[in-house]
Amino acid sequence: MPTLPSGRTLALAKDHIPPAGVVTFKCPPGHYWFEQLDRKICPPPLEPGSEFLCDFVHAPCPKTRAEALAILRVLERIEPGGTEYRWAGYIAGEPEALADLTPEDRAEWDAWVASPKVGEFLDGVIEECKRQAEANAGNSGWMVFRE
Repeated sequence: MPTLPSGRTLALAKDHIPPAGVVTFKCPPGHYWFEQLDRKICPPPLEPGSEFLCDFVHAPCPKTRAEALAILRVLERIEPGGTEYRWAGYIAGEPEALADLTPEDRAEWDAWVASPKVGEFLDGVIEECKRQAEANAGNSGWMVFRE
């Protein structure tokens, strides 16, 4: 989690991707399940402490660190030095997620994302998605989607 020159602290989260074996529904081979914000009901940016609704959707497993980064939620610490973070409703692959960063903040964010520690984290995200996709292949049910 970098503390940026502006004093903001950002983080990446993967808590919207259930672990392998939790979701019991099939999906196409090589796909993983994740929670996606229902933007019709809860458009971002989400306010701190607000409730929001997510739907389960699936997508192909990320194969590269860049693809893994693009699927993660971007969180921001609510209070400097605090332990609570908020999610505004954006994932790292969306331009809005980092649109309000100053050039200095963005440079610090990019350096942090390129660090070995984050690289290891992203490799773990790729592996988790693969494990979930393998587990999904043996699932017996089908999920019905709201449209």
